[in-house]
Amino acid sequence: MRILFIIGQPYVIGGTEHQLVRLARMLTDAGHPTRVHVMVGTGALTALMDQNGVAYTAPVQGAVVQYLENHCGIQGRRGAFLFSRWRVDWSLRKSVKKFQPDIVHAFLPGCIADGLPIVRRTNRRVVRVAGIRGVTPVPSNVIGSFGMRRSLEARMQESLGSCDAVVVNAPHLVETETRRLGVPDNRVHVIPNGVNIPCFQSDPSVEPVRAVVIANFGPYKGHDVLVRAIARAGVDIKIRMCGIGPMADRILDLAREEGIGDRFEIVPPPADIGEELASSQLAIHPSLTEGLSNAILEEMAAGLPIICTAVGGATLQVDDGVNGILVPADDVDALARAISALAVDPDLRAAMGLESRTRALQFSWAKCLESHVDLYSSLLRMQRTPSSQI
Repeated sequence: MRILFIIGQPYVIGGTEHQLVRLARMLTDAGHPTRVHVMVGTGALTALMDQNGVAYTAPVQGAVVQYLENHCGIQGRRGAFLFSRWRVDWSLRKSVKKFQPDIVHAFLPGCIADGLPIVRRTNRRVVRVAGIRGVTPVPSNVIGSFGMRRSLEARMQESLGSCDAVVVNAPHLVETETRRLGVPDNRVHVIPNGVNIPCFQSDPSVEPVRAVVIANFGPYKGHDVLVRAIARAGVDIKIRMCGIGPMADRILDLAREEGIGDRFEIVPPPADIGEELASSQLAIHPSLTEGLSNAILEEMAAGLPIICTAVGGATLQVDDGVNGILVPADDVDALARAISALAVDPDLRAAMGLESRTRALQFSWAKCLESHVDLYSSLLRMQRTPSSQI
């Protein structure tokens, strides 16, 4: 079978993008030709796909758009916007017609809302799968297809209503997302993310303690909560933050205001995540919301104890008191107590780290690949079975 993945922007690479590239490579190696269509252009993601030998298509930023934006004022910018939307539509239609996929799997809200309807209009026989991997953005009015102003959530609901299946990476998303969006439970499939088990294993017992935080700097990642918790914890610990985003400088400023600026360091991007994990004794995730965190999976696979908020799929990954400590979201005092408990107890860190490594085996890439192939195959069989035989 032939599989086309759709992703939106290529500029910022997060967990979803890394999972997509690895899955595309593995599907192709397993004999299922797979291509990725990037809806808005090229960037860091397409460079990553080049490195991994993943085939992709993407619209090229044209001279027409640049000219309209730079020389034609407000009307020119509006014309550039409309032309760009036409270019996105045309490019995806062309990819579907040329590649002739059996399955189209769209990742994240924008691609579900706008990409899958384009696929449906291009070829109604293609099996369409929507991938929801976390909480959808707060609905906001944007210009949708045909110039109509419609919320992202409204467009998602309409698109999901005609999808053949929806894939989520954690069970809680059935309750928080797919039911809310009107998707029947029998069309929702839970496939957890995959993770590599590295050859190295961290040594959590080493002192002084260094903690790693792998998260881009966004408002919902809770970096500010972490800073205040470290200020209250009163333990000797260094924090290495791996990520990018506009809030990075603000977090460092907050740490200096709290008198602990020397405890925090931002790893220059691109961070060598393997090196950071290997040299750390602890991982911290103060997020206010999550899906199923790839960063936590990588930290488990490296053999690190995890301190994280009890949100989203974290409760599937971290067993409180076994391979880490779960704390309520946005609770500075609880986070401070958890950090203090692990920072002063090397034996506890070591024991939890061993449990993390063991639990990571439940999220192997082999299982992830098998689950996707099984789902796609069953959807194709259902499509090809006459309704009278069902």
